[in-house]
Amino acid sequence: MKGLGVRALSSMSKEKISDPWKAGMVLSMSVLAVFIGMLIPMLGISTGLTALIIVLVSSLAIALAVVLYFAACSRPWAISSYLFLVILVTDISLRPSGMETSSFDIQSLTKLVIWGGALVIALTNLSKVRVAVARAKPVLLLLYAIIAILSSLWSTTPWYSFGSGVVLLSVVVFCAVVAESLSPRQIINSILAAMTIFVMLSLLRYFYLAATGGFSGFENFRYSGFAGSVNNLGRIGGLLLLFLWLSHLYRSMSLRRGWTLTGLGLFALVTSQSRTAMVATFISFWPTLSGKMRAITLLLGSIILVIVMLLYGNKLIEPEQGAQFISRSGEVGEVTTLTGRTSIWSYAWEKYQQSPLLGHGYAATREFMPKEYFTVYGWTTNSAHNTVLQSLVTTGILGTSILLMLWLLQFHDFLFRRSPFRDSIFTIVIVSGLTEAGVVGLMPTVITVLWSLSLFWHDPAESSASTTKSRKPLDNSFVPSRNNAGG
Repeated sequence: MKGLGVRALSSMSKEKISDPWKAGMVLSMSVLAVFIGMLIPMLGISTGLTALIIVLVSSLAIALAVVLYFAACSRPWAISSYLFLVILVTDISLRPSGMETSSFDIQSLTKLVIWGGALVIALTNLSKVRVAVARAKPVLLLLYAIIAILSSLWSTTPWYSFGSGVVLLSVVVFCAVVAESLSPRQIINSILAAMTIFVMLSLLRYFYLAATGGFSGFENFRYSGFAGSVNNLGRIGGLLLLFLWLSHLYRSMSLRRGWTLTGLGLFALVTSQSRTAMVATFISFWPTLSGKMRAITLLLGSIILVIVMLLYGNKLIEPEQGAQFISRSGEVGEVTTLTGRTSIWSYAWEKYQQSPLLGHGYAATREFMPKEYFTVYGWTTNSAHNTVLQSLVTTGILGTSILLMLWLLQFHDFLFRRSPFRDSIFTIVIVSGLTEAGVVGLMPTVITVLWSLSLFWHDPAESSASTTKSRKPLDNSFVPSRNNAGG
């Protein structure tokens, strides 16, 4: 053990640290010091358990500093570890039930530190960022993030718009470093591991609540786990299933070893009852299939659609019956209004027309929607529940035109540069964006991170064919097998 410690210290002492890196390291350590300094007053040392928690959190902060150190030195294992942390923390909710989301608490502090660290890693790897963003799609995403930050100048909630815009920028530049530093298999493994841990923690919480009677008194209960919302948990469960399949296509894991992960993903989908996540997950598998299987499944889907239309046309099935089958409550109105989303869209469109060119400021719906929009039952929300509408309301025509241009370029790749990872993530973004704020919501979600990664993504065959990239050489054995993808 002593020899191992000496070698580890020797390895650290041999690192060549440039002046910009020193500045980044000072910044990261300052952030961690602030984190610990603010956390201790929040908890208060009143019991031995509290003291133990503070020691554990401080140890985690030190471990985070070590990971930041090696990530800034461009060590792949450290960048992979930090990607794991980003995926694990981005959608997590640490707030007790009923706490106001506007309060500054341990959840806000944790995410602030994680995204601050991601920005530090990007700033200390600027050469990789410059290489990664030297393409049309990343440039457009970077431009959208800059517009989000600038929108704080006219936003109805300037500080929140500025903070959300900076976090979005952190997502973009950190994903650039990840894509330039890691192989596809390393990226997929890190994401899969983080999602597995996340759902396992939610499963343990589910068993605890069930054992202590935490579910008593609820009808049609929808479980959110540690995700903060049921749709977030459902989305992570669906992504877990998708990444299990992608790990098979990129020859990272055999499906025979993934039965436990399949069960975890299904648990999250079923207990959350998120129809959007279920539909998006199901459709996202289609782009990963071979050309032959794509055609067969598309033909079968068309046949089923024609049969259903004929049944409706001949009044063998009433529309109300189908709506009641899909509805969670059995009410037809739940389906015809898309769980109240149609009225939200109507409000969002009117709000967009008040400031069509620039919008009201990135993420500003968090401020004015809870004050202005209410249903007859007193329910409110903080987003437009549609990606395009959310972008129109917050960044106007200026930002939305960039978003749509970016999607057009992705659709071109979808048709002519097939990639299981890129195509499946793009499909989820579009499908889930029909009913959710998605990638342009209040704060980045896991799908925002994955979408950003997909814009920098190069399959191994593409990487090996390029002689101008600074990307780490990849083994062609990671090339997705189209035969495997077909079944």
